[in-house]
Amino acid sequence: MNGTETELGGTLTPTERTQAWRKANRERYLAYQREYQRRRRAAGLNADAEREYRTRNPEKVAARMALNNAVRDGKLERLPCEVCDAPSEAHHEDYSKPLEVRWLCPQHHREIHHHPLDSGGTLDETPETEE
Repeated sequence: MNGTETELGGTLTPTERTQAWRKANRERYLAYQREYQRRRRAAGLNADAEREYRTRNPEKVAARMALNNAVRDGKLERLPCEVCDAPSEAHHEDYSKPLEVRWLCPQHHREIHHHPLDSGGTLDETPETEE
């Protein structure tokens, strides 16, 4: 097997191949990422991008800061994902209400931006299409 074939004989997509390499070479990949980020910080690239983001999105930044402070101060508890009970992150549906969030794991948080959760707390498997 040359690394691009699965044990069942099929071939991996480029994304699957990358994910498999990263998993098999975790320490090497993490060292690479640390060095990459160190160079970006030294060049000031991260700071410039962050400054631009904060300038363009002050309401988002303020909401995240208020939420993080509330969690840190014990005023709000981080809950598991409302869909699958995995460790979660916060999703703001309205940035003007910084402490009103949905707790979603990274996978469901990504999915909600493509297919919003229904009121029952499950992912809508078939998004409605306009005809």
